[in-house]
Amino acid sequence: MEKRFYRNRMGVIFLSLLALLGSSFLSAVEVSIPSLELMSWGRVEEGKFGLYSRGYLEVALLGSEEGFGGKATFLFEDSNLEESRTLPSAYDPSAMEQAFQKTLALKSLSVEMKQLFRLPISMAYFTGSTDEIGSGKVFSSVFGLGSIASPVKGFLYFPKSIQYEGLHTIAGTGLKLYTEKAFEKLFLSAYTYQDQYLGKGKYSSDVWLAFNQEGLQLETFFGASYPISTYGIYRGGLLFHYVTPEGGAFFTQIGVPRWDPKEDTKFTVDLFYFLFEPRVQIGLFGVSLTFFWHPSYYLQTPTNESGITDLYIRFTYGKQPQTSWVAGIENGATLQTNAGEQITYRVTPFFSIVTAGVQWEFRVNVNLYPYHLNSLLETFVGAKTSF
Repeated sequence: MEKRFYRNRMGVIFLSLLALLGSSFLSAVEVSIPSLELMSWGRVEEGKFGLYSRGYLEVALLGSEEGFGGKATFLFEDSNLEESRTLPSAYDPSAMEQAFQKTLALKSLSVEMKQLFRLPISMAYFTGSTDEIGSGKVFSSVFGLGSIASPVKGFLYFPKSIQYEGLHTIAGTGLKLYTEKAFEKLFLSAYTYQDQYLGKGKYSSDVWLAFNQEGLQLETFFGASYPISTYGIYRGGLLFHYVTPEGGAFFTQIGVPRWDPKEDTKFTVDLFYFLFEPRVQIGLFGVSLTFFWHPSYYLQTPTNESGITDLYIRFTYGKQPQTSWVAGIENGATLQTNAGEQITYRVTPFFSIVTAGVQWEFRVNVNLYPYHLNSLLETFVGAKTSF
């Protein structure tokens, strides 16, 4: 609790300093909002229909070559906005942490040295949670493509469990070497850092490669952590996206988020993160199928979700950005083989539209099995943007 409060307090202090420094500092800094999201669910709990909202905001400060040459990212997240508390009148770390509910913190901080020895290679000294590997985001940030990722990710699909975003996320304090944009189709990055997931004195090294070509995107990575266990622990994975000229596409993420040779003597399917998604688009009509196998470990932590499988079949009409809107219906099922083969099934009509740079989404979940009148319907309204 004290660690989380410290992160919250550092975020508040840093933001206060920015306000005091004023325009003389901000003139040398580019301010951007990588992500701004507001989501509201409507559902029945304890016999009453209520709204439950989540807010998520990232603020990034980027320094130019004439500025501080680095990047700072702040994060605010509240998964229950309706129950946010006010600040206590007296100093109380526990009460203040609840008031900041859930997170107000400095997400990451890095300082860069560009083009080392006049080569197309840069180095960054970083701390915090930084790059998402195997999520597909690199093709937007580095190569300027639109989103290629599956919609089955994050808080929208996993509000009450682990929020899966890619195969792995670099988090800790260390050094990063990466290629500049001189490589038109290739991006390479290597990391060595004290691993935030494992704690002090535990280190990790990762190598990440992204390849982009028209109709084909590929990400792969391999990492190891040490000194831990007898032989160390390892991870690796692959993202693959291919688009055919006829309108078909195939997207997959497959990897092992954590493998301990001593503990995991049997290399079983439970170790795997596996998402498989074929897509077909004919004119404005589209259909896709998503199969997602939950791993037993994610971000170096047990998930307690091994054996859980999600299956979605999605029918859509409309194609962004060709049309500003997309309407459709989604059939979703979850099979829990680790809990006596329990099955849930739901049907979700949805409508998505982009207006003035904001992506709106409206959904109605009809929970058909198991059937309970109080939980039959759930409504959802969401808005997200970046600028």
